[in-house]
Amino acid sequence: MISFCSSDFNKDIADRQSLFGSIYNVYDDLNEKKNNVIAVTVSGKKDSQKRASAATIGAVSALIDLALLFGGYSLLKIKPNWSNKLFDRFIVKPFDKWLTAARNLAPGRSKAYQTFLGLYSKAIWAALVGAVSGYGWGVYRTIKSTFINGKISSTRPGAHGDWVAEGLKSLSKTKDGKVLLKNSIVKNPDKTVTVKFDGVGKSYTFTKDELKQASKQYLNHINEKGDVVDYERKFSKGDGDVLAFEVALEKYLKDIRDGKIEIDPNVDIKYSTINEDGDLIFPHGTENDLYYLLTGKKEAAPLNKYGYHLYHYDNQLFVYDVKRQ
Repeated sequence: MISFCSSDFNKDIADRQSLFGSIYNVYDDLNEKKNNVIAVTVSGKKDSQKRASAATIGAVSALIDLALLFGGYSLLKIKPNWSNKLFDRFIVKPFDKWLTAARNLAPGRSKAYQTFLGLYSKAIWAALVGAVSGYGWGVYRTIKSTFINGKISSTRPGAHGDWVAEGLKSLSKTKDGKVLLKNSIVKNPDKTVTVKFDGVGKSYTFTKDELKQASKQYLNHINEKGDVVDYERKFSKGDGDVLAFEVALEKYLKDIRDGKIEIDPNVDIKYSTINEDGDLIFPHGTENDLYYLLTGKKEAAPLNKYGYHLYHYDNQLFVYDVKRQ
């Protein structure tokens, strides 16, 4: 008898690590949360619902870091016995050096003015470096998230959830699945990208710029007052093939919603329109839906390397164990 069961904890961790897990991803998640807090603050100051640019977030983040470091520097000056070699090297000496340079720029002025000049120049420098690094990091992430190679690598889910990434990852664990994905997500000679849903007779082609814009798209979480309280990435990040598939899947579901094509009864992907711009999210689906879209076949999709199909139900990971019959 075939049954559903909650996965073993250790294998659950292994599955998640094979798809999402790494120290880098933990850092990336925390960094994203920090950036969202900064973006929400900037949005409130500008009275705008648009998320701040990577350069702006980088500059503000650098100024916050500078303020914290100066607070630590001031405390260590008041309590020198709290210092050690590490603090002395990375906090006290750099600030001493910068303030000394500022005093040389304004000889004869008061110590308070010299300190202000030092901090002001340091803040400008920190903001510039933060803006450049933030912009550069944003460019790197965009390149990484839009690179098409027919393979599925580490991916972080967006508003659509992780079921698409998990399904594609599971397909990529088999030889036939790799070939299927390679032939279904294609980078064309003119640098456009085509995703083929042969199972329903549809294909979608979009430009590299459209893919880049999708990688930067965020959804606003707004309170009853109309203020932005959080931002959430709409599409997955980290792998261009998963992103391309999600963009194409959104186009397919919009065609169904808008009456351009008929609903295929073999595809049961739940979606909902979320704003006046017509954006939609599709947080509920299965690996079999993806397999049918790509092949038109109803049978279970290829197994992952553990011999399991992965499913999600109410945010809990379940496995379909084909060996227990």
